[in-house]
Amino acid sequence: MTFADTVWTGSVPSATYNDGDLYGYFVVATDNIGQTDTSDLSLVRAGNSPISIIKNQNDDGTLEMEGIVARITGTVSAGTGTYSTGRIEAYLQDTTAGVLVIKFGTDTPTMVENNSYTVTGKIIQYNGLIEIEPIDANRDIIDNGAVGTLQPMEASIHDINNNPEYFESRLVKILGVNLSDRTPWLGSGSSGSSMDIYVGTDTLTLRVDADTDIWGTTSPQFPLDITGVLGQYDRDSPYTEGYQLLPRKFADFDSGTAVEDENNIPTVYLLEQNYPNPFNPSTTIKYQIPNDGMVSLKIYDINGQLVKTLVNKEQAVGKYSVTFDASSLSSGIYLYKLQSNSFNKSLKMLLIK
Repeated sequence: MTFADTVWTGSVPSATYNDGDLYGYFVVATDNIGQTDTSDLSLVRAGNSPISIIKNQNDDGTLEMEGIVARITGTVSAGTGTYSTGRIEAYLQDTTAGVLVIKFGTDTPTMVENNSYTVTGKIIQYNGLIEIEPIDANRDIIDNGAVGTLQPMEASIHDINNNPEYFESRLVKILGVNLSDRTPWLGSGSSGSSMDIYVGTDTLTLRVDADTDIWGTTSPQFPLDITGVLGQYDRDSPYTEGYQLLPRKFADFDSGTAVEDENNIPTVYLLEQNYPNPFNPSTTIKYQIPNDGMVSLKIYDINGQLVKTLVNKEQAVGKYSVTFDASSLSSGIYLYKLQSNSFNKSLKMLLIK
């Protein structure tokens, strides 16, 4: 350790830990007559943690290690001022999970949508929602710059209801959404309005915040596609309810969409995010094609080397689902690429063993 201006500073060599490891430390001080005093044990998540690790929960939905300090890096899906004013409230996500960055009493530094940030802070939980709270916002929030438009994960209400914590604080897009007659568009409420949306027999709460530009608008024409962050507001443990889709702006309601026609025939090409993601050892990839033709679905490693061919044949118009078993592969980021006629799209997935 080194000493300067009444402060002792110690550093831990990076070779002694992996990113996200739980690291404990305590301090023993000895005075000049040999008396010692030992501090309490403190815990931190070492290095730069995947967001999924800091969100570990107990069986009742409570946070496993409340108050632990961690550092994360991710892209902002909903920035400062989207859902509130006078404080930092921004949703941040990486390839593994999403989390809310919260700091009361200041709205600077401003966290901007589609920028990457590195945030250090305490991991806390409020009404079920897991958050990271910087101690000193100006020191603990680092802007890494713009990284391009963050694309939402396409998910069904059924998928979200089956595994809401996987989608919590992530940007998602739900296709073909209807508004329930039981809950009128933007009902009464000073801070916002909650409504019921559904696809088939599956339902979810839509929460429109009064600080968005959606407030005061007339209802769009349903059914439509809705993009938003999945939040949670559950007052009591177990924290397994209260999930809400939070659109950021009126443009998140899209009626010129990938909704299927009345005959249930796809009208556009679509490659969905694999589920689950991260995964171990298998995951499901869904896609749809609006025209007959040759279809290729291949897996590549992060260096662009072909790992496996899942589909390579003629297929008719329709929706398809393929399981990818990665039992023989090592942990890491992989790409899956769909090609059919003029359509060509790739997405990332994360294997964690």
